[in-house]
Amino acid sequence: MIRENRKWPRVYFSAKDEVAGEIRIKEELIFSARVLNISEGGLALSLETEPETSFKRGDRFQLKALKGKEMLVLTAPAVMEVRWVTVYEGFKKTGLGCAFLYMIPPDRNRIRRFMEKC
Repeated sequence: MIRENRKWPRVYFSAKDEVAGEIRIKEELIFSARVLNISEGGLALSLETEPETSFKRGDRFQLKALKGKEMLVLTAPAVMEVRWVTVYEGFKKTGLGCAFLYMIPPDRNRIRRFMEKC
């Protein structure tokens, strides 16, 4: 049995859930990434491995929007920090674990309510 030592519980999404995050890493570079799971503290993403979308631990970016679940709509961009990166070479995918550094209180409350319902 795997025991996780996490501050917040997580909700995991399958590919069928089609939950995505809209990411901005530069003023001119906005792209979509699949959301694998979410908690009050952050989320995990999966994205295509591309040179222009490479990340390392400590990088910061904006989460402009969450799509796919009505209760997870953001009203303002959230500031995220990359905590871990895993590159899956054979699949040309990159996994990111990200923490919410800043999110406006109404959006944080919306995520909290979503977590309570799941």
